Amino acid sequence: MKDISIIQVSDRELKLEDVQDMVGGGLIEFVYPRNGTPSMMGIDDDAQFIVNEEGLLKGFKVNPIGSEIVGQPIVGNLVILTGKAKLD
Repeated sequence: MKDISIIQVSDRELKLEDVQDMVGGGLIEFVYPRNGTPSMMGIDDDAQFIVNEEGLLKGFKVNPIGSEIVGQPIVGNLVILTGKAKLD
Protein backbone atom coordinates (compact mmCIF):
# COMPACT_ATOMS: atom_id res chain seq x y z
CA MET A 1 0.00 0.00 0.00
CA LYS A 2 1.65 3.20 -1.19
CA ASP A 3 -0.57 6.01 0.02
CA ILE A 4 -2.92 6.05 2.95
CA SER A 5 -6.45 7.33 2.66
CA ILE A 6 -9.72 7.95 4.38
CA ILE A 7 -12.39 6.25 2.26
CA GLN A 8 -15.99 7.11 3.04
CA VAL A 9 -18.83 5.25 1.31
CA SER A 10 -22.55 5.63 1.90
CA ASP A 11 -24.31 5.49 -1.45
CA ARG A 12 -24.03 1.83 -2.45
CA GLU A 13 -24.11 -1.64 -0.96
CA LEU A 14 -20.71 -3.25 -0.49
CA LYS A 15 -19.54 -6.83 -0.16
CA LEU A 16 -16.84 -7.98 2.22
CA GLU A 17 -14.46 -8.30 -0.73
CA ASP A 18 -15.00 -4.64 -1.64
CA VAL A 19 -13.98 -3.50 1.83
CA GLN A 20 -11.03 -5.91 1.89
CA ASP A 21 -9.76 -4.30 -1.32
CA MET A 22 -10.17 -0.82 0.19
CA VAL A 23 -8.00 -1.69 3.21
CA GLY A 24 -5.28 -3.41 1.21
CA GLY A 25 -6.50 -7.01 1.14
CA GLY A 26 -6.78 -9.73 3.73
CA LEU A 27 -8.51 -9.47 7.07
CA ILE A 28 -10.58 -6.48 8.14
CA GLU A 29 -11.00 -5.14 11.65
CA PHE A 30 -13.76 -2.92 13.00
CA VAL A 31 -12.37 -0.01 15.00
CA TYR A 32 -14.48 1.70 17.64
CA PRO A 33 -13.83 5.42 18.17
CA ARG A 34 -12.67 6.41 21.63
CA ASN A 35 -13.75 10.00 21.45
CA GLY A 36 -16.46 12.23 20.02
CA THR A 37 -14.41 13.29 17.02
CA PRO A 38 -16.45 11.44 14.35
CA SER A 39 -19.68 13.23 15.26
CA MET A 40 -17.82 16.56 15.52
CA MET A 41 -16.64 15.96 11.94
CA GLY A 42 -20.16 15.32 10.68
CA ILE A 43 -19.79 11.53 10.53
CA ASP A 44 -22.91 9.54 11.47
CA ASP A 45 -22.98 8.14 15.00
CA ASP A 46 -23.74 4.67 13.62
CA ALA A 47 -20.89 4.67 11.08
CA GLN A 48 -18.62 1.63 10.79
CA PHE A 49 -14.86 2.26 10.92
CA ILE A 50 -12.72 -0.46 9.32
CA VAL A 51 -8.97 -1.02 8.91
CA ASN A 52 -6.73 -3.88 7.82
CA GLU A 53 -6.26 -6.20 10.79
CA GLU A 54 -2.74 -7.09 9.69
CA GLY A 55 -1.69 -3.56 8.75
CA LEU A 56 1.18 -3.44 11.26
CA LEU A 57 2.50 -6.83 10.13
CA LYS A 58 2.31 -5.69 6.50
CA GLY A 59 4.27 -2.53 7.29
CA PHE A 60 1.49 -0.06 6.49
CA LYS A 61 2.23 3.56 7.37
CA VAL A 62 0.58 5.37 10.25
CA ASN A 63 -2.59 7.17 9.19
CA PRO A 64 -2.48 10.39 11.26
CA ILE A 65 -5.85 11.72 10.13
CA GLY A 66 -7.55 8.35 10.56
CA SER A 67 -5.93 8.02 13.98
CA GLU A 68 -7.35 11.40 14.99
CA ILE A 69 -10.82 10.47 13.75
CA VAL A 70 -11.02 7.26 15.81
CA GLY A 71 -8.95 8.45 18.76
CA GLN A 72 -6.34 5.69 18.58
CA PRO A 73 -3.34 4.92 16.39
CA ILE A 74 -4.17 3.13 13.14
CA VAL A 75 -2.14 2.23 10.07
CA GLY A 76 -3.19 2.07 6.44
CA ASN A 77 -6.53 3.13 5.02
CA LEU A 78 -9.49 3.93 7.22
CA VAL A 79 -12.79 2.96 5.62
CA ILE A 80 -15.89 4.70 6.97
CA LEU A 81 -19.19 3.11 6.02
CA THR A 82 -22.57 4.74 6.51
CA GLY A 83 -26.04 4.30 5.08
CA LYS A 84 -26.41 1.56 2.45
CA ALA A 85 -22.71 0.78 2.55
CA LYS A 86 -22.66 -0.62 6.09
CA LEU A 87 -21.81 -4.30 6.40
CA ASP A 88 -24.30 -6.63 8.08
